[in-house]
Amino acid sequence: MSTTAHTIDLDQLIADTEEEILRLVADRDPSTVGVYEQCRYHLGLDGAAGVSGKRMRPLLGLLAYASITGDHRGALPGAAAVELGHNFSLVHDDIEDGDSERRHRATLWSLHGIPQAINTGDMLFSLSRVALHRLTDLGFSDHKVLRLMRLYDETCVALCEGQYIDIATGEADDVMSVDRYFDMIGRKTAALIAASIEAGALLATDDEDVIRHYRNFGWDLGLAFQLNDDLLGIWGDERTTGKEPTDVARRKKSGLAPMSTRASRPECIVTGRWPSLMRPASSCPRPASASKKSSSG
Repeated sequence: MSTTAHTIDLDQLIADTEEEILRLVADRDPSTVGVYEQCRYHLGLDGAAGVSGKRMRPLLGLLAYASITGDHRGALPGAAAVELGHNFSLVHDDIEDGDSERRHRATLWSLHGIPQAINTGDMLFSLSRVALHRLTDLGFSDHKVLRLMRLYDETCVALCEGQYIDIATGEADDVMSVDRYFDMIGRKTAALIAASIEAGALLATDDEDVIRHYRNFGWDLGLAFQLNDDLLGIWGDERTTGKEPTDVARRKKSGLAPMSTRASRPECIVTGRWPSLMRPASSCPRPASASKKSSSG
């Protein structure tokens, strides 16, 4: 592992990641220009200023790789794959949630319709797989590339499982339990953030203990990130987040909004409002009116 201090320019890492992505979403031929235009629009790579995402997941992978090797460039195909994979899920998520705005502008489905948006989401997923193949060109062994592909595929499965739990809970009468909430966000969010960091580590080293520690850090970070994101869904400032905080208005049953109501009851408070959420769900009885409120949402 490198012990030399290196200056990290995050803007450069983002620029290099976006250059790697642009190789994949460039126009191929006149008959398919539209789908690549839609990809670039959703990714914020269509020339409009200030509409791209944070690129947090690819950054984490590049930083993990650079922290071991001293340079980030070898991990760029993996970073592109992670960002494309994350964004395919966002395109589909916007459809499933009926969200008409993301990052301060119209979502893909609200502009081009649901069928085209589904197809563009599928394209982003497919391109994320194609991105990984360039690792072979950079000299990584077939064993490493296949291991990374397996990690990526298993992570996408977990993401879809988490989304199923989210949707199924929203359609059910019961409020989500604390245990099920953490199961859901582990699959939906922590799995991809953990995999991003693990990918950077496994490309950089063969030391399984090091790889495991990086993954564990990513998992904890992913849980914390989603907890914060769900708090923003209740109290977030739309001018900052780019999305209206609608979890309470929608009576969303799969996030923190219903649990915050339950946890704020006197019998559920131990040391404070949010720490009580970490207690087992059975210790906080549901309000008698919860079923009526849920069925009307």
